Amino acid sequence: MSGETAVRFTVPRLPVPCPRPRVPRIGKPYYSDRYNDWRGEVILWANRARPRGFSLLTCDLQLTVTVYGASRRGDWDNIGKGVSDALQGVLYADDKQVRDGHVILVDGPKRERRTEIVVEVLA
Repeated sequence: MSGETAVRFTVPRLPVPCPRPRVPRIGKPYYSDRYNDWRGEVILWANRARPRGFSLLTCDLQLTVTVYGASRRGDWDNIGKGVSDALQGVLYADDKQVRDGHVILVDGPKRERRTEIVVEVLA
């Protein structure tokens, strides 16, 4: 089902699952600093992995997120949402383009903790 790999990269830490936004009595909803730091790290590694002259993808995509050294703290769907949201505007125009998504949680030792992210163009 998948086509050519557009971008593949590794974030050298565990993901932070996408939480519900916090809603103050006055002001706009916001996400925690911990989650925003994670998003920033995903964006940093994605930018490093993009080929020179890369343009935002506008086609249907497959997103695969593999978490090594996964803990039982986060739900797989919130992990996928966090990565998908972070890559919007960095690798692809809109996260609605992700038509096929996979989150794989692999148990393992702490020294192997990392998050591998692959974005592929669907044929």
